[in-house]
Amino acid sequence: EILFNTLQKDNGDLVICDYKEVYDNKVNYEEVCKYDKRYYNQEEALTRICTDRGRIIVAWNKLYKKDIFESLRYPKGVLCEDLHVIKDVLLQCKKIVCIDAPLYYYSLERDDSIMRNKYNLKMLNDELYGYNNLFNYIKDNDLFMGYIFYRYIERIVYHYEGIRKNYPSRKDIIYKLNCEYLKEATCPGVTTLYNAFNELCDLLHELTISDK
Repeated sequence: EILFNTLQKDNGDLVICDYKEVYDNKVNYEEVCKYDKRYYNQEEALTRICTDRGRIIVAWNKLYKKDIFESLRYPKGVLCEDLHVIKDVLLQCKKIVCIDAPLYYYSLERDDSIMRNKYNLKMLNDELYGYNNLFNYIKDNDLFMGYIFYRYIERIVYHYEGIRKNYPSRKDIIYKLNCEYLKEATCPGVTTLYNAFNELCDLLHELTISDK
């Protein structure tokens, strides 16, 4: 109801709310009476796409104008499908409203929750392909890259550790991470994502040694 009223009152194209991660047996619903709102145009939303715990990216905490999905569809059989569609959603929006209140409760116990399921290679391919497309779009259109750059690095490190833990013999996947997702990407102030990634890995290695 709050999302619907906000969409109408503010004449927005998209309304986004905050969310709370919960376990089904520990849900305490809170009545929301007061909340702040922020307004973004298309460019501002694209540059902030990886902030606020990814709430701009995910699909389930939003109310959309029907026109946005006249011809747009989520890809079938793809994990992290939000990543593959959000750019095209935002490109159809002139006014985006963000509500700073947790109006959506995300269950961590859903059978199809990515956060719950075991790490797998399909997630690596689908997620990083989506981030790579977002990264290149923001770079090619001279938008601010800070947020997407660090989120991209963070997810690559996550998958790097996931491979080392779950697929230690798959050196070919490490090679793919290096060559397909890192070496081709550049960011102002950093020669390549590849260099930044390796500097970060060196730092993590030093911190690990110092903790022993």
